Amino acid sequence: MQANSDPFVRDLGGFLKYLLAYGQSAFYHAVAELDLSLTQIRLLHILCRDVDHASLKWLAEETGNSMPTVSRAVDALVHRGLVTRVENPEDRRAKTIKATDEALAIATHLIDLRLAGLEDFARSLSDEERDALARALEPIVAREDVAPMCGSGSTHPHPRKPQKEPANA
Repeated sequence: MQANSDPFVRDLGGFLKYLLAYGQSAFYHAVAELDLSLTQIRLLHILCRDVDHASLKWLAEETGNSMPTVSRAVDALVHRGLVTRVENPEDRRAKTIKATDEALAIATHLIDLRLAGLEDFARSLSDEERDALARALEPIVAREDVAPMCGSGSTHPHPRKPQKEPANA
């Protein structure tokens, strides 16, 4: 992948890298303590926030991973009691994956840790910087594709959405 020469894109990337690092030591410590792979964490977030349940095939497509990679990740999550895998009643060949309550608690905790880091960053801004950033973000967070990702003061800004896939996928 070639580095982008657009100064805006470079600045945006640098700012995002900074935000993902600023005040995030508790988040990274929690991730290390969980001893989960990035694929497993991504699957938990999808199953806890984006859909109620999903097939292995859909999860592989959604994450851009191969079916064997997702299947191994799900096997490990099942073994740890973080997801369940049951036969789809409409197609016994298909398996339905669903997050457990423990997975929901983990995902919520990780989100809360990320938000705490962002709150630390927000507190580091001067009033002028905070106002300028809020004004700049206003039209972006109002976008139809971005607005659902922005909470209204909730520590769990991404409620589960209805299932996005066919039941027998």
